[in-house]
Amino acid sequence: MRYSSLIASVRTSALYAVTVLLIAASAVGGMPKPLASAIAAEHPDRSDTSSVAAAAPSVVRSEQTVETVQAQPALPTAHAVAAAENAEAAASVEPTAFWAKTKRETAIWSGWDADAKEFAKIAQDLTVQVLEFRGTRAHVYFPGDNKGHKAGEVWIDRADLADMPWPRWARARRATILRSAPGQGTEELLLLQRGSYIETTGDTQGRWAQAFFLIDHRPGEWAVGWIDGMDLALPRGEQAEMSSYMLTRSTLLTSTPEIWLKVPYRTQLDGSSYAEANCGPTSVAMALEAIGKKDTLENLRTAALQLQDTNGCDDCGTFIQHLASVAEARGAKTFGLRDEPESFHRWSLDEIRQQLRQERVVIPQVKFRLLPGRSKSQYWGDHYIVIVGLAGNNFVYNDPVDSDGRGYGRLISAEALEQAMAGATGQFARAAFAVGR
Repeated sequence: MRYSSLIASVRTSALYAVTVLLIAASAVGGMPKPLASAIAAEHPDRSDTSSVAAAAPSVVRSEQTVETVQAQPALPTAHAVAAAENAEAAASVEPTAFWAKTKRETAIWSGWDADAKEFAKIAQDLTVQVLEFRGTRAHVYFPGDNKGHKAGEVWIDRADLADMPWPRWARARRATILRSAPGQGTEELLLLQRGSYIETTGDTQGRWAQAFFLIDHRPGEWAVGWIDGMDLALPRGEQAEMSSYMLTRSTLLTSTPEIWLKVPYRTQLDGSSYAEANCGPTSVAMALEAIGKKDTLENLRTAALQLQDTNGCDDCGTFIQHLASVAEARGAKTFGLRDEPESFHRWSLDEIRQQLRQERVVIPQVKFRLLPGRSKSQYWGDHYIVIVGLAGNNFVYNDPVDSDGRGYGRLISAEALEQAMAGATGQFARAAFAVGR
């Protein structure tokens, strides 16, 4: 919804009219005060009607009565003038930018006026989405922070915010629609699930942006349309760094990967109690679905844990040999895991290329921190990914972790992949297996 400013007239006659209306309103009980915007639970749904209710103006009521003589208008009282000024200050004003960042530590408030309550203090350099200006405050969507302050609509002093341009990468914080043009009533092109990543093209209209969406289950296919910024949040990954390891719109418009196998994406970050330790079963799930065999992450994990006698362990990872066995038990063929019964094969990059050309995905064990965008990670352990294609000197892969960018259509250079595989722990360095029919 777009808001427009209500500008009070400076002419005396108009001020008299406003005064009379305010006094009349006071006589019947006054106008409602704004409802306080509580800090909502994570990823709240926000309707247009609720935003209008929350934006209802607050008006100071006059306790005086105004006497009239014949048709002669009464002079405005001090209370009436103050009410007129407050009405102007309460008017909703369209923000100068949809995205903003906090300039300094600042408070988040329940409303815009003097009756608002302070919820908490938030840090400098936090990004928010600006819905409207009212008085000296901005009504914003606050995405939450790492100090326990949950996401929701709150108010922040305008002086503490600095305008920001639209980000290149954003993520759907709830299910949303890619549309043919800005506006809720326009043609629906594609439903985007919560967690989907979009790349903006640079064309924006208020809170709407034109967006590029890469379709994961149809390699090389995408959709372009308009998306409501209120359905978006900033991803954790750094914007410039994300562009370096994801297939972008500009890249795909000029070139196509030499090989890009059809591998439906699955994320390990599904909210389960074992999500952070489930990269192995998630990688196997993607590989199986690529050959038409589907199973749940829970079933695949349970089967792998049974093979390694760690039943029910939420924090346990899975060994590569057990992952291969789980895939085989579901009708897949695996290739290249071992040279001898007790030793793992050491894969070369050329062997990976050869398997991809035979339409087989490859699941290598890698060092997590040696993957693109992960050098600052606090996790120093190993990880599994699914290699699905070739793009020049780069490999295309799916990563079960998608908190720092789109999990599919990622790029890793040959040199970086070799280092990540060589950096895996001990005997698992350069260990991998291919999956096919």
